Amino acid sequence: MKHRITAALERFSRAMLAPLSYLSAAGLLLVVGALLTSAPLAGVLPFLRWEPVQLAGRIIYKCLTAVISNLSVLFCTGLAAALAKREKHQAAFIALMSYLVYLTAGNVTLTELGLLAQPDALTGLYSAGQTMVLGIQTVDTGVFGGILLGLLTAFVYDRTCEKAHRGILGGVFSGVRWSFACMAALAAVLGSGACFVWPPIQKAIAAVTGFIAASGNIGLFLYGFLERLLIPTGLHHLVYMPFQFSQLGGQLMVGSVTYTGAYVVMMTEYNLGLPFSDGIVWMYTGFTKTFGYFGIAAAFIFCARRGSRKKTALQLLPLAFTASLASITEPLDFLFCFLAPVLWLAHAAISGSFIVLLHLCGVTAFTSNLLGSLVMNLSADAARTNYPVLYLLGLAQIAVYFVVFTVLIKALDLPTPGRRPERAVPAGKGPAAGRAGCRKAHCSLWRAGEHPHGGQLLYPPACHGERPGLRQGAGPESPALQRCGAKRLRCADRVRHPRAGGAAGGGAAAEQGGLLTFGGRATIIGKKRLPAQSVFVWIKFHAFCKKHYRRVRSLLRAKREPEKHPLLSRRGRHELGAA
Repeated sequence: MKHRITAALERFSRAMLAPLSYLSAAGLLLVVGALLTSAPLAGVLPFLRWEPVQLAGRIIYKCLTAVISNLSVLFCTGLAAALAKREKHQAAFIALMSYLVYLTAGNVTLTELGLLAQPDALTGLYSAGQTMVLGIQTVDTGVFGGILLGLLTAFVYDRTCEKAHRGILGGVFSGVRWSFACMAALAAVLGSGACFVWPPIQKAIAAVTGFIAASGNIGLFLYGFLERLLIPTGLHHLVYMPFQFSQLGGQLMVGSVTYTGAYVVMMTEYNLGLPFSDGIVWMYTGFTKTFGYFGIAAAFIFCARRGSRKKTALQLLPLAFTASLASITEPLDFLFCFLAPVLWLAHAAISGSFIVLLHLCGVTAFTSNLLGSLVMNLSADAARTNYPVLYLLGLAQIAVYFVVFTVLIKALDLPTPGRRPERAVPAGKGPAAGRAGCRKAHCSLWRAGEHPHGGQLLYPPACHGERPGLRQGAGPESPALQRCGAKRLRCADRVRHPRAGGAAGGGAAAEQGGLLTFGGRATIIGKKRLPAQSVFVWIKFHAFCKKHYRRVRSLLRAKREPEKHPLLSRRGRHELGAA
């Protein structure tokens, strides 16, 4: 049972990587767009105010934001395609269509019940617990709805895609069309049911905000803890929105005008040069986004396998910079929140703890993003913001994340990025490797003393899958052999392999390929000639065949004329005996 659960989690983790693998590039481009459209940066670099640069920045930022904002769609289609066992493209199509049915069912249910909310000027639809996905307004379930629908699509598709029905409608509702019919019905039920199940949960979360506002430092910790913990469900908006845009976050009266909400009060105090009030603590949700994710990325890179560290760094560093510069953390969050829930709980706890520390240290600085907070804190002066302590605590948070995550990953052997075992690549499908890969293959395939045949030169099937890119039974056309075996390699001894023709001292090409060994060197041959075969080796092979051909011809001639053969004639045997 334990092995089945472990295998299922491993399969789910690999499927989750399918949609997330594109987000590193998307996050890096999003950072470029955010920098090109940054008003503080434009004040330092005037050329960024040029209209073509601003237009390009807005296009890049808006287009990539559309990708990040629709992660639920990516998870739905990506999981269905990755987990389906056959015709994966059909599973992806069915998942996308089912998700549209799911969204529309929720929208129709809300409309019929009179619960369709109108967007607020400041908070949009988030304060009402609803959102727009692909232009359809429905209940905000975050990525949870997309993940659930993707898993169900793969499950239903594998069990119904080969179903055949008889009768008039048998040709219509058979095969993948029957899978879509089943999923459409299930998606409609889920979309409609979410309108009844999710709002009570949202109201319970909203009720907690009153306790948070009245509980001092405990409430601050719970505020930061829930704001991170509930991200996968989309309920985190209901935690911070009431504080940042309603009376829970504080009020400021300037003349006859009253400003309500932590965000509005903070910006008003900044523009008027007033001291910042205590309500700014509700804006500290950006602190972990600005600093903490560098510690998370560093821990993942440090805990990755040595051979995967460079690849892991290239994947995670753009996501960390995206979180710090654009305050978009979802691409990095979803890499571990489902696969390592212990880390997700620790992440939420650390985030809440540092919000309390900022309050206790008297910090009233901007924490929105790294570049914006730096510019605004410098312009607001250290006396008003106490920003040196902010950046010292930021470095401390990076260190805390690194230490805590590293200890948990190594102690519990968690499947974080770079630590998952790589799957064997079938022969003929693996990517071409460089010289370093060839050197590793030489050691793996030809090193003496590590194989079951006493360190002899072995044909690849005898290596028992020691190299991940090679399987048992791989033929000489295998990419790993073509990369490494085309060169003449030192061998421990001459061998005769079952699939290689010829004697131990030489060899001939087998029907499906084999080994030729001459003079302590080895060459792989097969149906396809390898381009790097040495001419000298083939000359020696030709001489070998010519020598045996002459021996055979001599024996045949001796059979026809035995008296002339020195070993078969009487005179020859007599002379040999006398000698």
